[in-house]
Amino acid sequence: MGITNHLLTSKEGKYVTVLEIRGELDLCTVEHQGAATTDLLVQIHRDDKNQLAFCFKGLYFPKVDGKKLQLETIDDTNKLTEKHLFEKFDIKSSEHYGLRSVVEPKQYLHVTSLNKMYVSETDSDCVAVTDKCISK
Repeated sequence: MGITNHLLTSKEGKYVTVLEIRGELDLCTVEHQGAATTDLLVQIHRDDKNQLAFCFKGLYFPKVDGKKLQLETIDDTNKLTEKHLFEKFDIKSSEHYGLRSVVEPKQYLHVTSLNKMYVSETDSDCVAVTDKCISK
């Protein structure tokens, strides 16, 4: 398992982060890097697949539970389950890729017009992202 610090950005140049909206934490995209805190990208290599888990603000891991995208507080990466894992898939967009859940049924990461992220069973119009390593 490799762990590195990354920033996750959308094709539109927005940064993926966790924000508190109306008292609830949500995975969102924001305009400015200062608000973005993808502290951790956990890369897990098994079965020739590059699976990823993301941590925001040092504490919050997105996970797919059924058809919902949720944030879970985890203090140790050894506690990650398949629900926390995403895999990259090719969306034919140069350096950008899509993210889908590892658990079945596959759920694809999308973003609303209000910049809130969610998952859906369809890969059309999924959010195109890329990650930039900021330290090891």
